[in-house]
Amino acid sequence: MVWQVDISVETELSRMCGAWVIDPARLNMLTTLTRDRYLVATPPGHLACQAADMNNHRGVVDLKSTLATVELEITLLQAAFEEESKRTKSKLVAPEWPQVPEQIDLEHPPRAVGSPDLVASALGIARWLETLALAWGSIERQRLARKYLRLDDPSPRALPISLKGVKALDR
Repeated sequence: MVWQVDISVETELSRMCGAWVIDPARLNMLTTLTRDRYLVATPPGHLACQAADMNNHRGVVDLKSTLATVELEITLLQAAFEEESKRTKSKLVAPEWPQVPEQIDLEHPPRAVGSPDLVASALGIARWLETLALAWGSIERQRLARKYLRLDDPSPRALPISLKGVKALDR
């Protein structure tokens, strides 16, 4: 099962881009669907990727590290707000940071309630990633609305993806 989630900076469309059930006899389809994409794979999904001899993707996302990077950014932006509040004479409107999703375990992934067993785990993971991307979009809107938080970066930043074996990337 492959579920594509758009994690780009801003999208006018749904972040849930598409879903495919892959016949184990057609692993070449898995290679095509994941070309130039980031991967999040359960242990069985990882085995399917190995069986397909995939090497055309952008890397395997480290969900724990990616979530930690987003949480750290909220902490840093909040600290910058508090510092600016102390420094300025006018009362600043506090940012309202979004709730980020709780960490998930890919060994026991979240299952989408009411979904068929075949897609429940993939949809649960996709919804988690969608929630994180939406939270990041909210963080960026709040950052860009406040000059003292923008610093030298006046444009929206991409979700800071961490890849397994690689430091955090801004893509």
